[in-house]
Amino acid sequence: VCLSGQRLRSALRPRRIVKQVTRQPQRDRNSAFLDESHRECAMSDPEVIGIVDGGVATAILNRPQALNSLNANMVKLLDGFLTSWDSDPQINCIIIRGAGPRAFCAGGDVKACVMAAKSGRQAAAIDFFRTEYTLIHDLSQLARPYISLVDGVVMGGGAGLSINGRFRVATEKSLFAMPECGIGLFTDVAGALFLSAIPGEIGTYLALTGGRLTGGELKRAGLATHLVPSESLPQVEVALRAGGAAHRDPAAVAATLASFEGDAGSSPKQEWDHREAIDACFAADTVEEIYAALQRRGDQWSQDTLAALKKGSPLSQKITLRALRQAQGQSLRDVLITDFRIVCRMVEGPSDFAEGVRATLIDKGSSPAWSPVTLQEVTEEMVDHFFAPLARGQELDLHRGSGTRGSKL
Repeated sequence: VCLSGQRLRSALRPRRIVKQVTRQPQRDRNSAFLDESHRECAMSDPEVIGIVDGGVATAILNRPQALNSLNANMVKLLDGFLTSWDSDPQINCIIIRGAGPRAFCAGGDVKACVMAAKSGRQAAAIDFFRTEYTLIHDLSQLARPYISLVDGVVMGGGAGLSINGRFRVATEKSLFAMPECGIGLFTDVAGALFLSAIPGEIGTYLALTGGRLTGGELKRAGLATHLVPSESLPQVEVALRAGGAAHRDPAAVAATLASFEGDAGSSPKQEWDHREAIDACFAADTVEEIYAALQRRGDQWSQDTLAALKKGSPLSQKITLRALRQAQGQSLRDVLITDFRIVCRMVEGPSDFAEGVRATLIDKGSSPAWSPVTLQEVTEEMVDHFFAPLARGQELDLHRGSGTRGSKL
């Protein structure tokens, strides 16, 4: 649903939004899994709301009851909005934000993907990742400034939608994590690229442990470009509209966002307190060496970090570490192509993806049965398999632009 400025007032009334018709993608056997992931919204509010007002286009991720997690329908709607807006001469800049007070976007709907794959619809699950990664690549190539208002939880796919764009505005309510190793996945959505760009080994630590960053830490790490008080975000949107055509210039957008920066109330956390230890222990090129370095330190922080690592999938940890090291110096395009190779193998199996999602999101609270069980059982040949090129015609086709990132990372 895309609303003009004249209809903005009525758009804010839920009953009026419900009456708008959102065109849903055609359904076939491979897309049938969409039904479960968006049925809860099909008869109520649209899952992505588009508003155009004052030369500013705003996409609102509208699944607040699911922390705005992305499903296939939302990805396709977002792609349609961004393609249309970027070619519209009346649009000066684009904003993306989440509905509700809790989250920007808590990631992709991996539960729906796993259930589809288990039901024999692997092609549908793979297509979700194909369209998600293509969207991430395309948003990095937008001619219009793209501004993510990252207020609340941002994980996985939410990080992909925001951090790969030009402007990322964090607040004191921002809470970032990449917990994929805990569900048998890996840091996809180009996470290997933006995490490896953080100075030192903070990115490696976050990828392997699922550690969290607050808004202030996102800014410090370079994952956010600006830090603004949450209560100021409505004024930010007003200012972007008031600036008119000047906000087609990224420098003007940067200046407007900077004018709202202030003390957002974020306090430092132990990730930064233990920066020296993180850099020392997580600089190794094998997961086994990282474990050994932590064991040698033996202090409370090291023991807690080891406990966090031991909850994750050994296979996912080895895949993630290789992806992080390989991503250094690569383009966004190259990293997303590698991500797609890995995720295809994870969906098709054998991998820990289905088991991790089962234990964490389906049979909540149960312990996953990782296979292999130990790091020592995960061979280099196993890891090689996930990175190998796909068969002819199956690779991710990113044809728009060169893949050079629009962000400052």
